[in-house]
Amino acid sequence: MTARSQNSVGKTSMASTLYRQQASGQMKQYHGNEIVELNVGGSFFATRYQTLATSNSSYFEAMFRIAETGRVVELPGSVLKDSSGRIFIDRDGELFRFVLQYMRDGKHTTLPQDPNHLRMIRREADFFGLQGLRQLIDKLFSENEKQPSNYLAYQRQQTAAIEEMTRLLQKLSQQQNVSNYPQSNGYRRYDVSVAIQLQFQQRAFPAVTLCNLNPFKKSVISNYPNVQRLLDTYEYTMHQVACSGDPSCLYPANSTLESYRELYGFNGIKDTAALQTKATNILTLEIATYNVTPAVINFTDFIQGCSFNTEDCKTSDWTPFLDPRMGQCFAFNLQSQYMAKRAGPIYGLRVILKTNISEFIATTDVAGMRVLVHDQQEYPFPDIFGYNVQTGSSTSIGVTFQQMSRLSEPYGSCTDDKPSGYLYDRDYSTEGCQRSRYQYEMIANCDCYDPNYPDPENTTVPMCQVDANMECWMDQTNATSADNSCTQPCNEGVYEVTVSSAKWPSGSVTTIGECKEGMYGDSTCLEVFQQNGAMIEIFYEKLNYETMDESPAYGLTNLLSDFGGQIGLWLGMSIVSLIEFCVLLFQLFVSCGSPKAGDAVAF
Repeated sequence: MTARSQNSVGKTSMASTLYRQQASGQMKQYHGNEIVELNVGGSFFATRYQTLATSNSSYFEAMFRIAETGRVVELPGSVLKDSSGRIFIDRDGELFRFVLQYMRDGKHTTLPQDPNHLRMIRREADFFGLQGLRQLIDKLFSENEKQPSNYLAYQRQQTAAIEEMTRLLQKLSQQQNVSNYPQSNGYRRYDVSVAIQLQFQQRAFPAVTLCNLNPFKKSVISNYPNVQRLLDTYEYTMHQVACSGDPSCLYPANSTLESYRELYGFNGIKDTAALQTKATNILTLEIATYNVTPAVINFTDFIQGCSFNTEDCKTSDWTPFLDPRMGQCFAFNLQSQYMAKRAGPIYGLRVILKTNISEFIATTDVAGMRVLVHDQQEYPFPDIFGYNVQTGSSTSIGVTFQQMSRLSEPYGSCTDDKPSGYLYDRDYSTEGCQRSRYQYEMIANCDCYDPNYPDPENTTVPMCQVDANMECWMDQTNATSADNSCTQPCNEGVYEVTVSSAKWPSGSVTTIGECKEGMYGDSTCLEVFQQNGAMIEIFYEKLNYETMDESPAYGLTNLLSDFGGQIGLWLGMSIVSLIEFCVLLFQLFVSCGSPKAGDAVAF
């Protein structure tokens, strides 16, 4: 057996082992977009499980694997956690931020120019097994060796004072190498320093968005022909995939549904999770041509009880909005009308929610709700951000706030300005920028707009439809080319959460929310909410919060101060030397004329 075949057999065996352990419940599973918190040498970080599992890091590959279902699997015994449940890594937290940035941005990572700093980051790259980061740093060292020592290439749009200093340094560089002045080297690197402060002042309670994981009612969308066609084809394909590996399993073929399988691109898919994801994506395309108002859940059916700071909520506290993928969602405190007065569950938001499992459509495989905690100025994207809350449980979400302020060019690549064609209201965000660019690329390449995202103002192209634009729409949706034009915001409010859950309801009372005995026929309120309900508590764990502000590590003031100090030092030494030389000539002149007079003027 060759080495290549042995490696293939090894990977197949590992995948089979992962599948068996996953099926038996031996390993924890996470959705790729779920948030994981890290404690690196006492510094805390938050990222997605998908980022760690696909980072090509041998260190994290020993912790996580991508299972056949597409979910991230935590390998047993591979993760060390601290008392708060964060994954603990015994490394330098200040250096790890560059490692995490590389795992997110790849070769577009911004690295410091200081050679000593780069060497320390290179050691971290070796520890985490990131060969790409190691090669990127080695390339920087190689380029620095080839380039001349010219530290006068300043960025555009500098102030008049900086331009004046540039002309001065250019004049000096004609006489001697500017590399003799370490101050100009430090000024050109555009390094930043981060000031972390603990603030304590009253803040608004965060905005909270709640959505039902089942976006549309089955009894309503079954009357929409194209939607029902998709769901029938999806269930038919699921049976075909399930029987494909068992010769004894016979499922009758249907020529009509076979043609629809080809139309939707279901042919060739062997994984049921991939099939479910694709069908969910196409569902938004099919249902966009219908009026979905009767098909989404309404406020009174979804929210069965609500209180904030021990007082009842009002209907006006909630802002409804329609998400193409999640259906009807409701945002609490979007106008910052509620302030956080105290910390703890009693002084936060408490909501009782109810879904209806009997109305779940075929593509909804999870029973529960989605909750997203975000800043009021941030547009919510509940289809990719947030946390799932399962039915029959009480979930507590403790919130801490962190205010981040980053520097833009030339120190970093952030921005707060919305680019031309930005499709979402509220503040700029990276996700909103990426979705806006995707929509314009869809219009340019397919001559239609994707109904999953807002259509641009004054657009003349129609909405994409399955029968007319399916192939082009699918190519654009599945495109994997990188687009790094959307940067992170310069000013951002981040909410870090701690999630815990317990079984609910306990059965100690017979009245739950707005449910009273007899409302659901033979089913009791306890039975109804154990299958369809959930309770969510959202509160501040502490009212103080951190601010992280970037500032230039070596600015113009530092450069002028150090440069003036050097000039003053050398100029002062030159005057002293000149005076001493004149005194020496005077002593020699007097001594030559009269030795006694020379002794008299000696110092």
